[in-house]
Amino acid sequence: MPEDSTGKSPRQNIMMKKENDASIILEHVSKTYDGRYKAVNDLSLYVNPGEIVGLIGPNGSGKTTTLSISVGLRIPTTGGIRIKGISLFDNSVLAKQPIGYIPDTQEAIELLTGWEYVNLVAALYGFSNPEIRKRIGKLFKAFGMDTFQHNLAETYSHGMIKKIQIIAALVHQPSVIVFDEPLSGLDIESILFLKSIFQKLKQKGVAFLIATHNLSFAEDICDRVYILEQGRCIANGSPRQIKQDQKTTSLEGAFVKMTKGVPVDEEINEIINHQ
Repeated sequence: MPEDSTGKSPRQNIMMKKENDASIILEHVSKTYDGRYKAVNDLSLYVNPGEIVGLIGPNGSGKTTTLSISVGLRIPTTGGIRIKGISLFDNSVLAKQPIGYIPDTQEAIELLTGWEYVNLVAALYGFSNPEIRKRIGKLFKAFGMDTFQHNLAETYSHGMIKKIQIIAALVHQPSVIVFDEPLSGLDIESILFLKSIFQKLKQKGVAFLIATHNLSFAEDICDRVYILEQGRCIANGSPRQIKQDQKTTSLEGAFVKMTKGVPVDEEINEIINHQ
């Protein structure tokens, strides 16, 4: 393929343009604890507008740390982050404005009702008019939480807390959504509704960066995935590409092949036979 004046092929320049226009860009990000343990190790990734990108990997592979760094909750030891072209370090307030973040922790404020908590989040983003209250009401109804919206958050189940977190993250109509374990605590009906929301928002150009242990969900909904192991990216691409590369019929099979090195059946047989 011929090169242009920059010394790069047209295909390479297209990829660079996509990365430079991306909604989320992480460049050579590392996070070291105690000067020794690298939770994230020289990780670079990007998420384009209208794209759902998944982080998958074993426990301790750096997924949650990467998400926390992406939204500015943790400071990387090295590397840079840009959100919609804005450096998260040079202008953190402006960079964070388009982000909706849903953690995999019980982050709802227990002394507030669901309604109070979501309105507080809306106010932090500068929204407090009657129109935003109408939007909040619609979100509560859509997630089946309208009956419980004035109950204290401390009375909610794990799944109900998750719904409140999602409502709070969507209230300011973010163009970037960072979501840790989307399916955690949700019932089947809510999962189907959430997947539909993902697809609708994706069509509107919203960029998603999610971390999940549910590989079937990742294969079903993600345009691309990054497979992490010990803080490093060991593979990335579309689920279809990764399956083709690993000669497997499922993303789960490809994941096991890359992280375990042996089929699960063989590992189980070895454990059982040595009992």
